[in-house]
Amino acid sequence: MRRIVDRKDFQEEEDGLIARKRTLYDGLERDLEILELGDLEMEEGLDYISLVKTRGMGIASLRLAGLDIFWTSPVSQHVSPTFLEARDMNLLATAKEGMFRAGPFHIGGPEGEHPLHGSVSFTPARDVLMELHDGMGLVQGTLLFESLFGPLLRIETKTIFLPAESMVTVKDTVINDSRERSCTHMYMFHANCNPLSPHGTLHGRLQKTEPRDDAAEEHLRDFRRFGPSEPLFQEQVFYHWPARDSRGFCRMAIVHEDREKALSVAYGPGFPLLVQWKCLRMDFQVCGLEGSTSKVEGALVEEEEGRLIELEPEESREYEACFQAHIGKEAVEALLSEVD
Repeated sequence: MRRIVDRKDFQEEEDGLIARKRTLYDGLERDLEILELGDLEMEEGLDYISLVKTRGMGIASLRLAGLDIFWTSPVSQHVSPTFLEARDMNLLATAKEGMFRAGPFHIGGPEGEHPLHGSVSFTPARDVLMELHDGMGLVQGTLLFESLFGPLLRIETKTIFLPAESMVTVKDTVINDSRERSCTHMYMFHANCNPLSPHGTLHGRLQKTEPRDDAAEEHLRDFRRFGPSEPLFQEQVFYHWPARDSRGFCRMAIVHEDREKALSVAYGPGFPLLVQWKCLRMDFQVCGLEGSTSKVEGALVEEEEGRLIELEPEESREYEACFQAHIGKEAVEALLSEVD
């Protein structure tokens, strides 16, 4: 096993996998630190993942078995948190990651001191460690949210890269380190998935679905179908309550129209809600499949509805997601038999 403690840029190899760290220097990406795992071809290979240490350990890109799991954002560069305040930029203006975390105190539009979807995706990680062993890669790190008279919250992140299974698992533990104060808590894995094809379809067992607004209600019958790109397509957001297996996990699948390839997203019991973000514009196409503790209407609405989570002193919560590629008709049919 090769265990790599965080340091200045490096590249190390073990069992046909590479672990690499790069610091970016150009434009608004200046001082961003990128952590990468992949086969020997790295960005050009069949299996590759990159995480942005400086932006909450979000997943910049993910390729499994040659399939790009996440969208292609029209934003061409990751923006360093250093530039956000100076340029009055928010999350939407800098949205490039395939998956970012939202929270940990608020998800939704800007609200009081909270920016859009909270501050976690602009928080640099510390205590980063990478491991390579037995064809598997691991990246872990810590995100801290500390205030003398406010919250003392810690997030322990772990990303497990399993190319032999065409799979990546993300596990977060959110801990209230205060011994005397509770704190409010909202959390989301904002996974911006690749729709795969204009006539692809979304699969998965759902117990209930609600449209977020009028635009979504108008297209409620079509939330499982994609379609050709449209100029200025009005985004649609749906709230889903998915069926669960015996472990409390749910799984959704996006299937290419030829049924030769698919991707799946599974969420653990920590996320009771699945938020679908559908936007098929000319500049980008995305089907967000987002595990969430709540709707994306903000902490004030959640509190009014009696649903806002309070983390008690020294309480912790676990969150888990699994992203997987399924290649070939047999693999896709097996997936569909599981999720439909």
